[in-house]
Amino acid sequence: MAVILLVAGGVYAVLTGGSNPTQSVAGAEDDTTPSASASATPKATQSATTQTTQSAPARTQSAATVDKSVDVVVLNSVSVQGLASRVKASLEADGWNVVKTGNSQERGLATTKVYYPSAALKPTARQIVRDLGFGTIIQNASVSGSGTIKMALGSDAT
Repeated sequence: MAVILLVAGGVYAVLTGGSNPTQSVAGAEDDTTPSASASATPKATQSATTQTTQSAPARTQSAATVDKSVDVVVLNSVSVQGLASRVKASLEADGWNVVKTGNSQERGLATTKVYYPSAALKPTARQIVRDLGFGTIIQNASVSGSGTIKMALGSDAT
């Protein structure tokens, strides 16, 4: 039984390119293609491999459109003093351009919300969530400034 799980895990890692499952974020769309099971026929396995290979360039292109110079606003929705400043320091250590911190009008969020104004900034918002390890991305055209990403920190940031 353990050997079957080990083989199935190896097949999964090969078919998904070894992507890290901890990079999934609640609310974020998953751009990966499901992998074939270890008991699939060779034809089905070949098809799944082809699909994975075809989707790989799309992930590379998304990574190329991440813009760490975009203005990022970090706002605190929970009652943890200094949380926005700590998250700002973490983002800046990763190369992000945080232009403002403060308190959010949204209060008591359980999950951090990362708002991006247009589809062009979706990969950038997704990368912020990946860098932090928490939060969800939401497109919101009313985010002030077309090149600004706004975050409302929730209790998942504590």
